[in-house]
Amino acid sequence: EIIHSGKIGITDTSIDGGAAYAYRGNVYGGGCGTDKYDSDDDSTLDAYNSKAGIVGGNATVTIDGGHVVRNVYGGGAMGSVTGGTTVNISGNSVIGADGSGGGYVYAASRGYDDMEAGFATVGSTMLNISGGTIWQSAFGGGQLGTVKGSVAVTVSGGVGKNDVYGGGALANTNTDNWTL
Repeated sequence: EIIHSGKIGITDTSIDGGAAYAYRGNVYGGGCGTDKYDSDDDSTLDAYNSKAGIVGGNATVTIDGGHVVRNVYGGGAMGSVTGGTTVNISGNSVIGADGSGGGYVYAASRGYDDMEAGFATVGSTMLNISGGTIWQSAFGGGQLGTVKGSVAVTVSGGVGKNDVYGGGALANTNTDNWTL
């Protein structure tokens, strides 16, 4: 996925589904994986499919221009990536917007609070920041998604309001083999 220009999401926080809505205005390198199915034939969609939204290889997100209103994820929402993920942020790209609650870059998947094993995992991650504006923080890991292998973070430019982390925000990350 390569973004050179344009805007993803709605910057107006007063619009329903605008910048303040957490599940719109994001960029994902992997699949959604959030669809439910009826696991016990009672006509209620009650379980997630851990195989939904899987990328069976590598995923790369490159943003060298344009505006992503919320967040950037190298992996999926809940979909896993069996290989590695790479996120490249450069140029005059802008990640986040005033009042959006977003502005984060994660090299791995988003995940969710009550995530079961097998969801939102990636093999390894690589985060490269050489330009652009990141409104909040950048992570070599996931928001809630798990990195099973190595994490590499390279920063050679760019502007951020907060910090750059080798691991994830609320996620497990194998920190035995990471570089910053």
